[in-house]
Amino acid sequence: MSMLAESGHVEKIIAEIGERTGPGQRAAFVSGNFNVLHPGHLRLLRFAAENGDILVVGVNPDNAPGVTVPADMRLEGVRSNMLVDYAFLLDEPPHAFIARLKPEIVVRLPFHGGGSRAQGRGRYLAEYLPGIPRCRPSGLACRQHAGQSDRSVR
Repeated sequence: MSMLAESGHVEKIIAEIGERTGPGQRAAFVSGNFNVLHPGHLRLLRFAAENGDILVVGVNPDNAPGVTVPADMRLEGVRSNMLVDYAFLLDEPPHAFIARLKPEIVVRLPFHGGGSRAQGRGRYLAEYLPGIPRCRPSGLACRQHAGQSDRSVR
C-alpha cells in the first residue's frame, strides 16, 4: 500500500523519503494540478514510477493557474493511484520543494511553462540532477551520461 503524506508536513515527507531511499534508490517527483485524473496523468505517473524507486507527487494549491477542482478532491484522485508512494498538497512552488527534496528525477509535461498543450500531449520529460541519466519517453529508453549503455524503461 502507498505511504501517503498529509498537507503541511513537508519536512516530515522529506525526512521519510530520505530514510526510504537507500544506496542505488531514486526518488521521482511529479507535480501538477490533476483536476481530473485521466489516462494522460496515468501515463505520466507510470513513466515516473518506472524511472524511480519512490514516486512523490505534489498537487498544486487551489490558487494555482488552471485549477478547477478543489484541492481535497484532486489529492484524493492522486492518492487513489497505487503507483504513488507520497502525495501531498504543495504549499510552496514546485522548484522550492525540489530544491529541498533533491530528488534524482523530476518528471514534467514539456508544455508546462508556455508550450502548446496539443504539441506536448504524451511527451514527458524526465529531468535529472547533474550526473544522473536523462530519459525521454519517446522510444522509452534512458541514455546514460558518460557513454554508458541505454536501458529500457518499459
